[in-house]
Amino acid sequence: MYIANDFAGYGLQELMENLIVALDASLKKKDNDALKHTWSIVSALSLFLNEGEMDHFFGNEDGEKVGALAGLMGFALVRGFAALDHADQLKPDTGLFDVPIVITSMLDWSTDLEG
Repeated sequence: MYIANDFAGYGLQELMENLIVALDASLKKKDNDALKHTWSIVSALSLFLNEGEMDHFFGNEDGEKVGALAGLMGFALVRGFAALDHADQLKPDTGLFDVPIVITSMLDWSTDLEG
């Protein structure tokens, strides 16, 4: 019996849920590396969304949850920007060199979304 593809979307869904939970935990930290850790999660998320095969995720039976998680991905990017802005790192000479790549990756991913 071949059922590998039947559950692939749920695995992707769980991965994204875990990334959001990790982002939330990172935002609550107050140590010196909290900003870098927070941004690394947002950066990894943007790379994953564009490089991974997301058809299985969008094909999940629970379309409402899929839509909610897709919205959370956008909120994660905005929350990452807010963290950078709060730390005065949202500027051209920031120490985080992948900010433009993350922005374009998330914008590219969002253009593929419906509605």
